[in-house]
Amino acid sequence: MAIKIHAFVFLGLVLSLISVASAISGTATYYTVYTPSACYGFQDQGVMIAAASDALYENGAACGRMYKVRCTGPTNAGVPQPCRGEVTVKIVDRCPSPGCQSTIDLSQEAFNIIADPAAGKINIDYTQELAVFQSKTSTSACYGNQGQGVMIAAASDAFWNGGAACGKFYTVRCTGDHTGVTHPCTGASVTVKIVDHCPGCSSQLDLSREAFAKIANPVAGIIDIEYNQEA
Repeated sequence: MAIKIHAFVFLGLVLSLISVASAISGTATYYTVYTPSACYGFQDQGVMIAAASDALYENGAACGRMYKVRCTGPTNAGVPQPCRGEVTVKIVDRCPSPGCQSTIDLSQEAFNIIADPAAGKINIDYTQELAVFQSKTSTSACYGNQGQGVMIAAASDAFWNGGAACGKFYTVRCTGDHTGVTHPCTGASVTVKIVDHCPGCSSQLDLSREAFAKIANPVAGIIDIEYNQEA
């Protein structure tokens, strides 16, 4: 019997990023304590990270999304010319209302790349970016550096079972939108092999981009699915 869960594009690969929407205006502040985070608990996600305001957070759907953020100007007269450039960050946390004072709360390191931290708060443009699979894969938890093709997936903690999921095959079909993208499903199904672990994953299966694109519009990022384990 098919089981209904969620899936998103496999990020455990060597990636490039492309913008998927026009720039949106907002504001940015910064924070300095990165763990625990709402998305990943105590797992270290580096420092090019950010917390999403409630408008972006979408009850956790924003976790793992990448945004390119560019400083566009000051929000106060204290630092009249704060801007330095742009940076790409990963959403790892929530910046809840009413305390949150900005659209995106950047790590101090990320903020420092695009603006003078003395400004505290700045005007920004931001665009969501889409992960795109490249031909070279990173080391996988199941097979190390051995290539396993591109019809592959990483298993969430619930699936992983101490590595017992390695090598299992699942047929996956998109059943609907999970993030607001209208009609993301292609109507096709795809069979994938579990080759990696996706610890702290916000979905049950983290598909390669090629596998995801077979069943849904990659812009959706995360979708509702049904799956069956193959014998």
